[in-house]
Amino acid sequence: MDLEVRHLRLVAEIADAGSMTKAADRLCLTQSALSHQLRDIESRFGTPFFLRVGRRLVLTAAGRRVLESARRVLSELKRTEVDVRCLAGHTEGVIRVCTQCNTGYHWLGPLLTVFQRKHPRVTVNVATDATDRPVPALLDGQLDLAILVRSVEDARVRLRPLFTDEMVAIVSPSAALARRRWISAQDLAAEHLLLYSADPSDSFVFREVLTPNGLVPARVSFIMLTEAMIELARAGTGVGVLPRWSAQRAIASGAVVPLSLTRRGMRRQWVAATLAAQPDPPYITDFIDLLAERALPARAAVRDSA
Repeated sequence: MDLEVRHLRLVAEIADAGSMTKAADRLCLTQSALSHQLRDIESRFGTPFFLRVGRRLVLTAAGRRVLESARRVLSELKRTEVDVRCLAGHTEGVIRVCTQCNTGYHWLGPLLTVFQRKHPRVTVNVATDATDRPVPALLDGQLDLAILVRSVEDARVRLRPLFTDEMVAIVSPSAALARRRWISAQDLAAEHLLLYSADPSDSFVFREVLTPNGLVPARVSFIMLTEAMIELARAGTGVGVLPRWSAQRAIASGAVVPLSLTRRGMRRQWVAATLAAQPDPPYITDFIDLLAERALPARAAVRDSA
């Protein structure tokens, strides 16, 4: 490119100063050196940028066009320098985050207000479109933080445990199963299951309960909304499987009855994933600390174990 940043700065300074002498002083150049640089760039384009009218320098049409770009480019470069210095000092930034399980968005939102009181110059963008592919999105640079419900073995990813939550089956109080405290894998497979995902590779029920026992459910319905799953289970349409905390109000009111998955119960370990190739900025570390300490599932887990 024939136009360089130094050329833009030169034209802008001459236009602002109104004379070669004043512009040379501002640029810490001799008037001779400034004149030489101006002639050099004008020769590249074969047209003058300034005309001398009496003692004044007047911009030509070409000069006005260069000055227009100079104003915009130099202003953007200045803002960029300020932003980069702030980022390098970790005083501001952006966290692009998603959770691997849709239920995570129920408790993620309220934490953002708490976080931004401490980091008002950090923007948190929730990337819901990466929910079904959080690790690839993290590795592709589309995310800064992925909140996962299962660990990954990848040296490129740094993991930090957050909390655990219990997965339960919920049924109508009038269902025969409501008299039990837990449900076996075999009995679960015989029911009409209401799951967040019917994809065996993405479903906790398939991955942790059914597939290890060589079982295929009699019928599965994909119910993405927690409220809809609770209402369908309450009506006796099927057996919903979801985190205990997400149905806690319905359980407490008696609208549905929870059953542990297998006699021992089953819990998920949530983890925070970031790129191992770079250190986490302090504001991301603070955000992860907040997740571990104040996320709703963590409090529910403590209450359930009490």
